[in-house]
Amino acid sequence: MHMWRFIILSIIVILSTTIISALRYKIIVNSKKEKISFAGAFSVHTITQFSAIIVPFKMGALVTKPTITKLVSDIKISKSFSMMLFEQIIDISWQMVSLPFLLIFIGEQTILNDIWIELIVIGIFILMILFIYKKRAGFISFLWRFKKFLPKKIRKFGKKHNMTETKINEMAEMPFKYFSSKKLLFLVAIPTVLIIILNPLVLLFLLPIFSVNLGYIPVFLILWTSCIIGRFSGIPSGFVSRDLSMAAFLIIFGVDPILSTQITLLYRTITLAMVITLGIITSLHIGFHKIISSNN
Repeated sequence: MHMWRFIILSIIVILSTTIISALRYKIIVNSKKEKISFAGAFSVHTITQFSAIIVPFKMGALVTKPTITKLVSDIKISKSFSMMLFEQIIDISWQMVSLPFLLIFIGEQTILNDIWIELIVIGIFILMILFIYKKRAGFISFLWRFKKFLPKKIRKFGKKHNMTETKINEMAEMPFKYFSSKKLLFLVAIPTVLIIILNPLVLLFLLPIFSVNLGYIPVFLILWTSCIIGRFSGIPSGFVSRDLSMAAFLIIFGVDPILSTQITLLYRTITLAMVITLGIITSLHIGFHKIISSNN
């Protein structure tokens, strides 16, 4: 009973952040004078997360999110694609900016004590962000050369919707126009901050099961650093890369290696089970047949 109480608390947090994420997407959609119900936004988010288990680099979102959005709200693919990109830019931006600082704080426990190393790490990441932003057209052109290496399903989807390099460049420009709306940025920032604050609680609630006592701040550092590393690894759902990082960071903060492995496995099992369960339930609600046929 003691163990299940903490697992249930973790599940409640996962459901809460999923609901908040769906509300954030609904805010973005509504800001463009389009309509989507909360149930529709929830379905879009959960099915997209489900697809991310299989497809690397969040590429599943490129196909799944616009497609499911069109299914539940009849919004044009091109418009929902720009909404999805805006949401991705928000997440990638704060994660890229925060990763060096997270590594520095964790590094204070081990090796990153040289201020010059810290400044170089931060500088490199900031320069990367600025470079990609300024040269985004050239960046897309560079990536376009490797389109033949994309999964067949994504290439088929692109061909169906006439996704030329020019059209993708035009669609890529649209999300940046969203940043001109201070009201939208404020409304999107609220759920984003809540997600950032709440997500570490999933891990924090699992620690007492193993009689491990860590405060919120260490857990925040461990959770987000490993999640961001997992995301940028390109592996679907950050498998292995996120898990190894989390276990290693737990050890850095004084947790026994065996317990660190057990905690990481339990965290992965619960979060993965929730993603699969919610993804399947919402897919059944919409209809697997509709989803599959819309991608063909």
